[in-house]
Amino acid sequence: SSAFIIAPSKDKGVELLEGANFVTGARVEQSAYRSELAGVLGVLTCVEALVKFYNLADGSITIALDGDSALNQSNSEWPLSIDQPSFDYIQVIRTIIKELPISVRFHWVEGHQQEKGLSMDWWAYKNDYVDGKAKAFLRQCLWQSPVPYRQPRLIHEAWAFSL
Repeated sequence: SSAFIIAPSKDKGVELLEGANFVTGARVEQSAYRSELAGVLGVLTCVEALVKFYNLADGSITIALDGDSALNQSNSEWPLSIDQPSFDYIQVIRTIIKELPISVRFHWVEGHQQEKGLSMDWWAYKNDYVDGKAKAFLRQCLWQSPVPYRQPRLIHEAWAFSL
């Protein structure tokens, strides 16, 4: 599972859009890396809807996360390989970023700062908060009666077939 928040600024903490999502994929594909990518995908999906609803033509968003690899893969343009981990999510993330009329920036946050006794800034508090929300959402999903898993097709996911 993953969770995310979208805040208009660091000053207006009350006005937040919050979300959580189920991380798709087979059990062997599940990882902290994939969950971080799912959080990025959740943010971008919401931003895409807001851009369309409000007919936005410019602006920017900063997406913060504590996973270096997920941040680097989301924020890169080097070619993807279909056999790399979470290819499906990375492909969709990069597609949405290219199609958005606003600029997307990424910000790395050191994870688990509170557990390490470190001084925390706004980004660290929000990262800690969404980590807790993701765990709570997973508990909720596991508590409800399980349904057979079917791999969904992501809305921007490209596909191909061969004969």
